[in-house]
Amino acid sequence: MGPLNLKDMANRTVQHQVPENVKLKHADCPDIVRLELTNTCNLACPHCRHHSKEKRKPENYSPYYKTPIDMTEDQVAAIFDEVAPYKPSVTLNVANEPLIAHTFPFAVRKVKECGLSGTFNTNGVTLDRKIAQLLVDVEYDSVNISIDAVTPETLKLARGITRLDHLIKNVEMLLEIRGEKKTPRVGVTFVETDYNYHEIVWNGERMNKLRDLHNSGRWDEIPFCQPCDYWVETFDMKEEERDGFLIRNPSPYTTFYNVKSRLDNWNKDLHDRQGTGKTRDHSDI
Repeated sequence: MGPLNLKDMANRTVQHQVPENVKLKHADCPDIVRLELTNTCNLACPHCRHHSKEKRKPENYSPYYKTPIDMTEDQVAAIFDEVAPYKPSVTLNVANEPLIAHTFPFAVRKVKECGLSGTFNTNGVTLDRKIAQLLVDVEYDSVNISIDAVTPETLKLARGITRLDHLIKNVEMLLEIRGEKKTPRVGVTFVETDYNYHEIVWNGERMNKLRDLHNSGRWDEIPFCQPCDYWVETFDMKEEERDGFLIRNPSPYTTFYNVKSRLDNWNKDLHDRQGTGKTRDHSDI
């Protein structure tokens, strides 16, 4: 088999999936390239469709995940060398934990050597000073740390661990090492599940009713869905300044807390493409 070529893969995929008369139009290269550096994770979150304890049962576990696999440096380099001329934004993970991949430091450096904008999502467990210093030194664009709880008890349910203090210290350590530098932009995300609904400010019967209406296609019964063709992401942006934050509400389900002194680290090419507004709660610091 010859070297990986994303353009050829896109052509073959389109030709095989649809008739020629309705063949999809596509760019030479995607606007967003997501690399899965490893197929493993160091947690078994119950809501994860890949690594939960239920999914890891022998009868359920996909063969792909049964043997740990990391991309090699040569594979990472080949992909970036191919896509770099097209200037896509890059995410260094999809469904697994990027920080435990052997090639993670190499990939971080390669993203910036190629002049690309990069981000990734992490559970933050293995974030240490060496990794944090690397992210600051190469001026990596964006890091999102998913914590999903505000108490150790809820963290145990949502993530299977209780060391909330450890995660908080890791976030604070990254901020400390970054200091007054512009990047990386640091986001803390909260993915709502059955385990942490009670820790979301707006929850309960009203939210559940709106969810049911939307999921059944009854958008005309939801006031902020009526003018919208993409759920609530076109809802009028509301902003307020409070306690040193610029607080933005693009929808009733999304709140961004932006430190006012850090507004210059918003990378429009990266963050607007990646659609970070679709996360339930997101604090950018």
